[in-house]
Amino acid sequence: MREEDYIICVDSQKNAGNITDLKGAEIAAIDHHPVTSKTSGVEYLYKDIRMVGACCTIIVEYYKDLNITPSGDVATALLYGIKMDTLQFSRGITEEDIEVFAYLNSLVDEDKLRRLEMNNIEFDDLKTYGAAISNIQVFEYLGISVIPFDCPDTMVSIVADFILSLIEVEVSVVYCERSDGLKFSVRSERSDVDAGVIVAKALEGIGVCGGHATMAGGKVPAESLPSLGEYRNNAIAERFIRALGLKF
Repeated sequence: MREEDYIICVDSQKNAGNITDLKGAEIAAIDHHPVTSKTSGVEYLYKDIRMVGACCTIIVEYYKDLNITPSGDVATALLYGIKMDTLQFSRGITEEDIEVFAYLNSLVDEDKLRRLEMNNIEFDDLKTYGAAISNIQVFEYLGISVIPFDCPDTMVSIVADFILSLIEVEVSVVYCERSDGLKFSVRSERSDVDAGVIVAKALEGIGVCGGHATMAGGKVPAESLPSLGEYRNNAIAERFIRALGLKF
């Protein structure tokens, strides 16, 4: 990328802790994450930040405003995105998301949508689930697990949702180890626990993060890992336990 390139941030904002500051000028932001102290000072030529369940909902409304009917493939992808982001319409759902679902429902390719929902992990992903299950620890309503190898961001998020499905768990924290540090995904289904706030408290001084009340993510760069000491996983668990105000 070049300095003179224009960048549109979609499902993200400049200076949010979980995106790279790319070369070029961020001229627009289309997002459904809350504005924070780090992102509030950015000036865009165009900004559309709404508290809806999925960023796909905003994109669909652009189609409607322009009187353009999305193709079957586009409609299917957007509807699948909304379902994934809202955990099958059970997380952060708004009236706008419901209205967009009704609009897309008649346009989707049902066979493709079914295949996407039934085949969303690969064979190699099974070891990720296995590692997360083997390493999970539960402290009251907090479930925390480490994946001791690199895996895609999407897989970390999927495993965090999986851990949250446990009856005993209402807040899940999953992170994987990478050559450049640690990647975190945090989920909360408690009205009194904001995932974005908790990950910010837990990673204060060692990492960067971003997100909203039910979903958040974060990174701890490799250069910060020595500060966690010899028993790194214990130190991370302690940070989240303290951030939540739980007992050891």
